[in-house]
Amino acid sequence: MKVLAPIDFSPITQETLKLLKLLEEKKGAKVTLLNVVEPKLLNLYPESLPFGTVEVEELESLNRVLLKRAEEELKKYPYPSKVRLGNVVEEILLELERENYELLVLGSHRRGVLERLLVGSTTQKLLNLSKVPTFVVKGKFLGLDKVLISYDFSKNSTKFIKFIKIFFKNLTKKLVIFHLFEKIDLPIEEDILLKLHRSLEDEKLKHLSQLVRELSEEFEVELTLKKGGKVPQELLRVCEEKGCSLLALNYRKESKLLPFLGSTTTKVVETSPLPLLIFKG
Repeated sequence: MKVLAPIDFSPITQETLKLLKLLEEKKGAKVTLLNVVEPKLLNLYPESLPFGTVEVEELESLNRVLLKRAEEELKKYPYPSKVRLGNVVEEILLELERENYELLVLGSHRRGVLERLLVGSTTQKLLNLSKVPTFVVKGKFLGLDKVLISYDFSKNSTKFIKFIKIFFKNLTKKLVIFHLFEKIDLPIEEDILLKLHRSLEDEKLKHLSQLVRELSEEFEVELTLKKGGKVPQELLRVCEEKGCSLLALNYRKESKLLPFLGSTTTKVVETSPLPLLIFKG
């Protein structure tokens, strides 16, 4: 498994390294570190304004110094590494595509609500644009003793479960499968709507029971079902109740009609105090 881990030398880097070591030891992961240096000072000068060769040379010299510092810092870590100059999101996406990595590992920083609304975050942008599963390290990384799997019956759920079986083999022994029965809101007679709810729940239960039997061949599996409430809040509540150390879920895009509301994935990433594994397939 080829893993790309962009790091910025902030405190979350140490927690990210704990995960990388575990993936290396248990899954034989081939890890590459990446640091992207953004030439922010160059953006202070609009192209329409005249400035001399001296100023340009000074900025270029500063960028070379920043790159050299990053290279020296990366030598402290026990993995192959690369340094790039440019936009963080763009450079990470280019590296992912160039080398065909199978997993992206990101350290996530807390940001203010206003800042997220105005410019978003590197993590959210990469979740939206990358094509590979992404492991988001948040807070203290405490291992993978028990993992909560959010199952939503979306189109790629079969691929999601296949990935879960392969990825978590030798990494964890305990899985908690979680599903929230959401209310169907249709403009039809109440008694017909009730029958639809019951029929759908019965079919879902059959499928979930089969899923538990399938996963039980490799893991200790517990099924947790909830009715009512909102998915992000219930996911985090169950995580706490069950003592899970990681939350794994299927990626869902933001609504095209109401993008400012975000998606379930976006809201969970923003609010979860735990690390997350986001599947994209």
